[in-house]
Amino acid sequence: MGEERPLFSRQLRFSGIGESSLEAAIIDLIEQQSDPTIAPYAKEGEVALRVSTKARDAAEAQERIDVTVAKIAERLGQFMYAQDDIPIEAAVIRLLRNSMRTLSSAESCSGGLLAEAITSIPGSSSEFKGGVVTYTNEMKHRLLGIPLAQLEGEGAPGAISESTASMMAERVRELTGTDFGLSITGVAGPAECEGKPVGLVYVGLAQQGRPTEVYTLQLSGNREVIRLRAIKAAFYRLWQRLRESVEPTATAL
Repeated sequence: MGEERPLFSRQLRFSGIGESSLEAAIIDLIEQQSDPTIAPYAKEGEVALRVSTKARDAAEAQERIDVTVAKIAERLGQFMYAQDDIPIEAAVIRLLRNSMRTLSSAESCSGGLLAEAITSIPGSSSEFKGGVVTYTNEMKHRLLGIPLAQLEGEGAPGAISESTASMMAERVRELTGTDFGLSITGVAGPAECEGKPVGLVYVGLAQQGRPTEVYTLQLSGNREVIRLRAIKAAFYRLWQRLRESVEPTATAL
């Protein structure tokens, strides 16, 4: 009888890329795998890979897994936010903490889901200062000071627009005095709004000392799926920004 060896695994987490695109990028590694093995699986708004091997001990397993992970990271490093089983919002909190920066949020179609996700991370109050849910035009105007002429009337960009997402992110950052402001506005469904299609979402990212950026998403799925995918996309954009300015040793990887 041969020596029986225990199984060791490491989970890699990705955001900003779909399961099919991720698999296509490493299909040769998957098809040629023997040991370690690579098993992809999807989570809503994120993707994961489990890299596993049988080895005599943890040190031998880590050495083998490291080789495979390095090959994956070479192709997908811009999407790989962690090498442990955590959601992307936890990786964002890690980077905010490491860089001693803070975050606030302004949400419309996501209805507070972004704030709920990030406050589910223990200790996040040091990094997340708060947010507002400005679900109606009235609240966008009263709480964030966005002009009604921006939101309503003939020729107005509307609440669901790149410029409104930009204003929301900037105003909430200014109001709270945080380093970053994240905003989400869009159409979660089930019907179109302002003549704009279901799944159209704008994510605004404001940062002190840098121009505000807005990302346009066209998401699929039902109402709850669109809302969840929107907040995951927002966290991914913030993770990217934070990763640019934090030393590699300080990242979630």
